[in-house]
Amino acid sequence: MKKKTSKKKHKFLRGCLGIFLILIVAFIAFILWPMSGDDSIILSDTFDNNDNNWPLGNYGSIENGQLIMSEGDISVIPADLQLKNGSIRVNLSYISGNKESVFGLFFREIDDELYNFFLIGSDSSFMARLKGKEDSFYNTNGFIKSDAPNVLTIKLYEKLTRIYINETLIVESYDDNPGAGTISLYSSGESTVAFDNLEIIDYDKLVGNITGSVNIDGDTLGGAEVVAYQVIEPETLGVVEIARTITDDNGKYSFYLPDDSSYFIESGTPDTKYRGDRYTDLQIPDSGIDLDITIREVK
Repeated sequence: MKKKTSKKKHKFLRGCLGIFLILIVAFIAFILWPMSGDDSIILSDTFDNNDNNWPLGNYGSIENGQLIMSEGDISVIPADLQLKNGSIRVNLSYISGNKESVFGLFFREIDDELYNFFLIGSDSSFMARLKGKEDSFYNTNGFIKSDAPNVLTIKLYEKLTRIYINETLIVESYDDNPGAGTISLYSSGESTVAFDNLEIIDYDKLVGNITGSVNIDGDTLGGAEVVAYQVIEPETLGVVEIARTITDDNGKYSFYLPDDSSYFIESGTPDTKYRGDRYTDLQIPDSGIDLDITIREVK
């Protein structure tokens, strides 16, 4: 004799089964779903494969965890990434061929006439073009290795550009009108070179290390101007403007600046009718600076 099961029990069992399946799917999705990383890292590539779809053509390849270039050409970063403020870090290695060849990075490429580059040679020399249209300069120093990989790091802080080889600062330059542009890996001449461990960070996606608000008569003020000056001559307190911004609708401002310098910060309205005190000799701790600025009418 068959045992009868009520319709209510069938519905209950189907409901339990449905919930169980949902939980299983959710658990699997949680395990397999890629964890979100730091969104300020806009590109990271160890060149174990070509998942980033580098347009290598016939002049490049990805082998043994490196991007190899052998015909002297430009390989533009996929997705036409734009970078104004941030850091670019890559390992560079000379493998074989013409020792007068140079290779490295183009950055803040605006068009065919406005661009910047830093290139090294296998003879421990380097070439650079900064401020977009300035003539290149050529130098030789003991920091570039001819027989081992070199770590090239370019840091762009608004108007300040810093270039490091193997963690040593070798170039510092200021550009009054920096712009966002593309980035390229570059090799010139009849040589074979390799790129590895590329990482690009967008500082504009980071929380600023100098932040605050501009206030007037007890209220915050949107549209106020805030200027950061870097101290470049500590003995005389000589400064250079490094960054300039406008407060948002809530009167907030933010800068991301090098933490190994000291700064002057000041604010006012663009028409200079209202100004605030200049905050001098500011150091940036690891926790950053929260600096609220009060401005008043100039009399």
